[in-house]
Amino acid sequence: MIEFGASSPTSKVTLLSVSGGRLFLANTTGLKEINVEDKDFLIHNIPIAATWLTDELVAIGTLRGGVIFINPQTGVTQEVTNFYTGLPDNEIYALMVDRNQGLWVAHDYGFTRVAPFLPFSSFSHYPGLEGSLLCAKTFQGRTYVGTTLGLFMLVKQDVVEEIFINPSAAQKHKGPKKEKGLFSFLRKNTIVESGDQDRKNVKYALKLSGYVYKRVAGINGKVTQFIETNNQLLAAGIFGVEKPEGRPGSEDRK
Repeated sequence: MIEFGASSPTSKVTLLSVSGGRLFLANTTGLKEINVEDKDFLIHNIPIAATWLTDELVAIGTLRGGVIFINPQTGVTQEVTNFYTGLPDNEIYALMVDRNQGLWVAHDYGFTRVAPFLPFSSFSHYPGLEGSLLCAKTFQGRTYVGTTLGLFMLVKQDVVEEIFINPSAAQKHKGPKKEKGLFSFLRKNTIVESGDQDRKNVKYALKLSGYVYKRVAGINGKVTQFIETNNQLLAAGIFGVEKPEGRPGSEDRK
């Protein structure tokens, strides 16, 4: 069943979202399924809207996981923008692109503009960071940040949670649409711990695929700057100068 579609403004191609996390490109010659790299993300987070930014970048808004940006030609994920990377809420209502290729995201708190083509990054929204952020550096594919309390490395981490969708809340919202939207019964306030319900009623879902900060072992105290020399990265601070080992501390690897 086709759930929604979005047509490219520059070519005669339409993106179709089909149940089961499947995406298709439709044109005058027929249909072509996109081999989506993160299909599980779409299945568990429920796509509800899409819009084209370019012929090689499509934004897909979801009900539980924010916005995922994919290349419609290859299916490769370019970025996931959600609560942990700056969005006020993971429940998306609608998407719109402005003339400067900025993406406007409608959610329960209003609108947020995402600019995927600007060469700026925010390093302060990911969980796990301690202290005030003082410096950041990407080196050999790894992102390090220095804070007033030490050195941290950004690592990818898929978060899987047990989710229970409250049937009574769903029944409550079958009447007229509330201010919070048609899909409010699926919001975070209807998610309860699995111990509070019969386990047969618990649905397992991939809530998000994102990043977290892990402390780098061996470097304690304020990190004020990074120095790249002789193909090596050095962290400098009140402790002196140290070379990061390039991996989180052993106390964080479980």
